[in-house]
Amino acid sequence: MNGKIYIIFEHHGGEISPDSFERVSFAKRLGKNCATEILIIGDALSDMAHGAAEMTGLDVTAFQVPGATRYNSEVYRHILADFLKMRMPAVLLAGHTSQGTDFTPTLAVELGAAHITGVVDFTERDGGLLFGRSVYGGKRIAWVRAETDTLVLSLMPGVSKATRIKPSRMGKVRIRSVRYEPQRIRVTGQRPPQNILQGLDEAEVIVAGGNGIGDRENVNLLRRLAACFTKSAVAGSRIVCDREWLPYGCQVGVTGATVSPRLYIACGISGAPQHLSGMLGSEWIVAVNRDPNAAIMNASDLCVVEDLTRFIPALVDAVEATESKDSR
Repeated sequence: MNGKIYIIFEHHGGEISPDSFERVSFAKRLGKNCATEILIIGDALSDMAHGAAEMTGLDVTAFQVPGATRYNSEVYRHILADFLKMRMPAVLLAGHTSQGTDFTPTLAVELGAAHITGVVDFTERDGGLLFGRSVYGGKRIAWVRAETDTLVLSLMPGVSKATRIKPSRMGKVRIRSVRYEPQRIRVTGQRPPQNILQGLDEAEVIVAGGNGIGDRENVNLLRRLAACFTKSAVAGSRIVCDREWLPYGCQVGVTGATVSPRLYIACGISGAPQHLSGMLGSEWIVAVNRDPNAAIMNASDLCVVEDLTRFIPALVDAVEATESKDSR
């Protein structure tokens, strides 16, 4: 690959989003000999910019926009398009997050670039790069080749682990003061996620349910299974939380929490990329699903092909019987 790679870093509440560092690892694999630079947009960015430069060793350009305390897609598109049109990078790498999927389409149009979303991997074939993205609910990977010199990629969170970087030097930091008043979009506020159930971050075992659990009553099966472990928690996919079977504070995935427990038990979860991205950091993954071809099976260490309403009670009974025997 020839040309420069630019990485968009996201931040919330004065902290850089952890998945931003996953993009650094991906960029290092993608362009081993390419110059790479980090871009950050917002207000009061100095500490974050210097922190990113120190942790990655990459140069950082921070666009200091007075009053831009909240994300605004119009601000991102305008500033990035103005900056990148003069440079035309080989790759602009953003996250396949609520922000990344918001501003990258229009930015790609302005740059005349190919736009490949939900990237999970890449490979080289016939002297060119192919980018893999999940299709059919994660059951297949479609390999896409771009026909343009500039690519705008949105990387699925969780597919490229953020490795510990020990740079030999700190990257250079450039603070560019930019004034831009949005003409079409005005952010009036943000609604924080509901954290009704605490403990996903601290849990060593997470029992998660998806559409395949069937109905609200079967959430109790997840709770019974979670109760077999210490330091455990119950979680769900987006559809479970949308149906109000679990509060949104329990949601795992792109629009929910990113977790990395020692054990993740996925019950009735199909394995859509949006959910996988939130739990791929788990040390051990067990899938319980009636469909042996479900995408979750490809991401699991142990696959149980069974109806969860039969399997979970049998497993819980076996655990309780063993504990009763040991206590005698």
